[in-house]
Amino acid sequence: YGPAADAQANLLGDRLREMARQETLKIQIFSQQFMLPWGMLYVADEYDPDDVNPELFLGLKHVIEHIPLQPGMRVIDTTVDSQPGLAVSLNVNADIDRQMGMPLIAGQRSYWEQIGQAGGVEVTVRESGDEVTRALADAATADQILYFYCHAISKSLAEGGGPDDSTLVLSGDQRVTLGDLNLFASPKKTLPGAPLVFINACESAELSPLFYDGFVPYFMAKGARGVIGTECETPALFAAEWARRFFDRFLAGEPLGQAFLGLRREFYYEHGNLLGLLYALYVDGDTQVVPGVNLAKVG
Repeated sequence: YGPAADAQANLLGDRLREMARQETLKIQIFSQQFMLPWGMLYVADEYDPDDVNPELFLGLKHVIEHIPLQPGMRVIDTTVDSQPGLAVSLNVNADIDRQMGMPLIAGQRSYWEQIGQAGGVEVTVRESGDEVTRALADAATADQILYFYCHAISKSLAEGGGPDDSTLVLSGDQRVTLGDLNLFASPKKTLPGAPLVFINACESAELSPLFYDGFVPYFMAKGARGVIGTECETPALFAAEWARRFFDRFLAGEPLGQAFLGLRREFYYEHGNLLGLLYALYVDGDTQVVPGVNLAKVG
């Protein structure tokens, strides 16, 4: 509804407002770029700071998924096969515990160690940028879930280096840029596990949805089924807790879209916390682990 908006833009706004008042919907956005934090859109007729209706945040009531371009159509189903075993990698910045003064990485490693010990899931831990680059360069890397808990930096076309300088920061301040990955882990070498990539970037002040303009096409070209992750600076403690609760749901077989919506509503209505809206789906929301992993032995 801005001054330069045309009739079609106004019509889109009208329809979004109508949808936001309906029952839970599955809203899909198809675009090659145009990365926006759709879940955070507040679609009230007017903004009244004294009367905010949380149900009018699109992502708190509806399943929002941004379907990325997949030119090769390498993944045509929504099933992550957990048989005979699910391959997961934990790619972390081990310095976060020292930086934050809390055992956040240690806690996540313990969580995945318990899952691995319970059986049915093979967990690989990588801490350095070199390890991550080598894994992505290896056409034999079988990860089905490629999980990052680290810092991330966005770069736009107007900044030095442009999107190729968008960066994942691993242990020892090892920086893996999108340009590095294109050079040393070519997208021409696809990953056989068709991984779901989860970029849980915490305490990253220089992160924006622009980050995904480059990394989503890269991972899709590598054969990933899609990407999920934070779209702006997210507190480290929340990011760790969100990940644990998300994986509890997703590994047990709950579809991605429902897991995201359920978690957002749980954090808001039980804890008064809207930070779940900072996470976005660049993947089909029907994606699920089949059969679900038995987490009964995980504390």
